[in-house]
Amino acid sequence: MTVTADSTTIIEVGGEPATVADLQVGQTAEVEYAPSTLIAFSIEIHFHESEDKDEIEGTDAAVDVIAGTVTIAPSGGRVNVVLTMTAATEIEVNGENATLGDFQVNMPAKAEFDTATLVATEVTAGTDN
Repeated sequence: MTVTADSTTIIEVGGEPATVADLQVGQTAEVEYAPSTLIAFSIEIHFHESEDKDEIEGTDAAVDVIAGTVTIAPSGGRVNVVLTMTAATEIEVNGENATLGDFQVNMPAKAEFDTATLVATEVTAGTDN
């Protein structure tokens, strides 16, 4: 279902005030809205500790800084996984705190992510040397 947020819609993400720009595809939302207009009174995103976590290790196959994604080609021939980065994603390149822009294609890479949303919680690339 698609609803509309207007200037009166109250939006919260993780219990904090937010805007429409803070909402991300794949998040589970609790929405109160007017059935006749489909205008939302409130939109709430709750984060729950998920047991649907996975890890992947392989090679950085692609980086899209604009979309905020990294594609990892896993060791062992599994299908590539495209992970979304958020402000909460911990990123390291060569053992140092980094940004997605520091990634390079063909770097060794590891990531922890939520299997339901494909949002990365931690990504490391390169070597620690």
